[in-house]
Amino acid sequence: EIERKRIAQELHDTSLQNLAHTIQEIELTKLYMDHDTIRAKLELNNISINLKNIIDDIRQTIFNLCPMTLDDLGFNNAIERYLDGIKRQNNFNMITNIDVISIDYSDTALNIYRIIQECISNIIYHAKANNISIDINQTNNYIIIIIKDDGIGFNVDMVMNSEKNNHFGLLIIKERIELLNGTYNIISKEQEGTKINIKIPCKGGL
Repeated sequence: EIERKRIAQELHDTSLQNLAHTIQEIELTKLYMDHDTIRAKLELNNISINLKNIIDDIRQTIFNLCPMTLDDLGFNNAIERYLDGIKRQNNFNMITNIDVISIDYSDTALNIYRIIQECISNIIYHAKANNISIDINQTNNYIIIIIKDDGIGFNVDMVMNSEKNNHFGLLIIKERIELLNGTYNIISKEQEGTKINIKIPCKGGL
């Protein structure tokens, strides 16, 4: 239910609002059609660009919901494709260091993918970071994930222990890590960025 709410909020804040704005542009273009054809053509060109961007957003949402590349191309290619898309869509600097990861269990791979995805989403929507680093390594039958940002940070104890925890992303990360019999540690200070360390057994849980 938490994920449903998040997805609904994302669609409302991006695709639906952009479509509503495009409808307004179409109505405005109608006014130019009879007496200013040049302006009308310019507006139509802007509408075309906006619609293409909306289509890209919806495609990304669909991909995020069902990352088919996990089955088709494997964990590493799926993660790299996801992070490449994030780099193109945002202005922050991202440094990645990803080992060749071998995961035999598809449910484990999918949940690790979702954990990384949720960490990045939290940074995008809340951290206001300029720089992000992502390290994913495999050693001694464990997958180690370290994600750091230089954003605004937060009070970890206050957020995680609050009875009115509205940080759904952190709850999702916590539940998925526990589902895989993994452990995690979040280090963050206000205005000093955030670092999350995650350790998950390759065989996971489930």
